[in-house]
Amino acid sequence: MEIFIASFLVFQVFNAIHHVVQFDKAIEARRGAVVVLKLMLEGLGNDALRVLQTLIRDIWRTLIAQRNSEPDEIMQVHIADAIESINKIVRNFLQPEETMTKKIFVLDQPEDPL
Repeated sequence: MEIFIASFLVFQVFNAIHHVVQFDKAIEARRGAVVVLKLMLEGLGNDALRVLQTLIRDIWRTLIAQRNSEPDEIMQVHIADAIESINKIVRNFLQPEETMTKKIFVLDQPEDPL
């Protein structure tokens, strides 16, 4: 139950930040919102897809639109960092790291596989 409540609260915070990035007229507020967005995405890590579900797609689209229309250079850097965080999360979800291990027995007998 507590995980559901925490996920819901995180979702609501991301939703509020998304609206600030998308609609606020003050550049300082938008800059701060994008930085907070990036830091929260990094904090959630691979759980971001589970917590944010469809909102992460809307955030990504808003960041892309802001990147294409925002003249402020500092904002461009923050947006690029946030987009990279989302791309990294999605890349890790779609292409998880594979660990290949092989045991080599020299003197010991291998374990019976059956």
